[in-house]
Amino acid sequence: MNITTLQEPPFEPVTLADVYRVLKVDAGGSPPEHPLDADFLRNITSARRNVEKLTRRSLIRQTLRLSVEDFPSTCDGWQLGPRWVRVPTSIRLFRPPLIAVQSVEYFDASNALQAVASADYYTTDEEVPELRFVDTFSAPIVYDRPDALRVTYTAGYLGVGSPPSSQEEYAEHVPSELKDAILIGVQMLQVSTSPQDFDLLKRMQEALVSGYRVQLAI
Repeated sequence: MNITTLQEPPFEPVTLADVYRVLKVDAGGSPPEHPLDADFLRNITSARRNVEKLTRRSLIRQTLRLSVEDFPSTCDGWQLGPRWVRVPTSIRLFRPPLIAVQSVEYFDASNALQAVASADYYTTDEEVPELRFVDTFSAPIVYDRPDALRVTYTAGYLGVGSPPSSQEEYAEHVPSELKDAILIGVQMLQVSTSPQDFDLLKRMQEALVSGYRVQLAI
């Protein structure tokens, strides 16, 4: 299994103004600017990705593609005349929260990309949503390649607006604890601290993310 980010978030959950406030730096002009803005922006993205890794979540809207080598190997089935129909079981869509599945595609026996009709699958409403196939769907034979089955979906905390268009709208529903964890991550990247103070920041960040960590154990 492999998960690829096809489209990065259009905005980050925190802003440069948040970084100025936390780092207590002076920014001048209108809008405010600082000589280290490029570094701050890079640090925000790095800190957000780290918090996503710690929580196993997508914090803000992004497009992902999950690739596996075949339809789920554990299958139920039923007899249709002389033919045995394979009904695949579920596929877990990691890095929730799930916004929508855009497509389910597979490389057929001839290595040609085919689409599964949207009527042939649905998703469940769980901490880690599952893509499930309807009972009448028969799993096709796929080409021998590691990415034979591809699920493209959008994930992240749902913004406000139809659709959201600004940083504030995209980040509206990202929990404040996770925004604070990102800002602590920026501090850890920017501020020279003693090992004791760095450890304190790390423990503060862990405390903030612990309640949002996705549990993968069955």
